[in-house]
Order: sequence, then C-alpha cells, then structure tokens
Amino acid sequence: MINARSIDGFSLSEMLVVLAIISLSALVVFNGYRGPKGTDTVGTMSVKIRQLAALVSLRAVSTGRTTSLVVDLSGQTVTGGQDQTPIKIPATFKLSVLTGVELTRQNVLAAIDFYNDGTSTGGEISVEDSQGAKQTVRILWLTGAIDIVHKGGS
Repeated sequence: MINARSIDGFSLSEMLVVLAIISLSALVVFNGYRGPKGTDTVGTMSVKIRQLAALVSLRAVSTGRTTSLVVDLSGQTVTGGQDQTPIKIPATFKLSVLTGVELTRQNVLAAIDFYNDGTSTGGEISVEDSQGAKQTVRILWLTGAIDIVHKGGS
C-alpha cells in the first residue's frame, strides 16, 4: 500500500523558504555587479539626473519646504541635498546648465528650486559627449514636470 504522506509534495512554507533564498541570492548578485568601468553614457547620466530631480521634487512636496537641485559645473556633479550622493559626471562629458540668473552663483554653481506646491524655478541640465551626442533634462517652471530631450550626435 502506498503511503499518502509520501506523495503530498512540498508544503507552502517550504516553497516560501526556497523562494526567499533564491530572491536573496539574486539580490546579492545583482547589487554586487556594477558592470565594467567607463560604461557611463549620455543617456545613463541624463536618466540619473532626471531621477534625482524627481526625488528632489517629491521631497519638496512631502516636507512642505523648498528644496534645490544643485549643479556644480567645476566639480561636474549634480546634487539633490546633503543626504544624497551626488551624481558625478565623467570628465569626458560636457555638463551645462540653464537657469535664471539669480540662481547661478559665480558661473560655477547653479540651482533649480522645487516648491511645496509642485512648481519649480525651471531650467535645463545638459550632458554632451565627445561625439556630439547630447541629452537635456528639462524642468518646467510652472508645472515642475521633468523630461529628457534627445539631441543628435554620431
């Protein structure tokens, strides 16, 4: 006679434990892999800047305080605050910013402010590589909307 217990299969708790182990293993593997150095492109830089700008905008709305996205042209960095890791633009790329004159300090630092009502001072942050490929993160002043504009290149 066949024992009914021997053909039951796996219990739900056993399957969940196995799934958790696989998930943790995948998390460790994918977080540890950064890819080869030097793979930064104009596209990846502009996406990082766009994500940081969206985070700064959300912080302004959620905290009820004006927050700034700061572009340091001499250091080739874009920062969203003291608690954020700055985005470092590779030295081979050209970083430029277009903001209001009152928001630019000594032609080195520029800020785009986000307000608690979702609006911003607006501006553009452009990244261009040596082949002429250029992408611009545009932040609209009235709506605070953030988008990426692609421009030619080879």
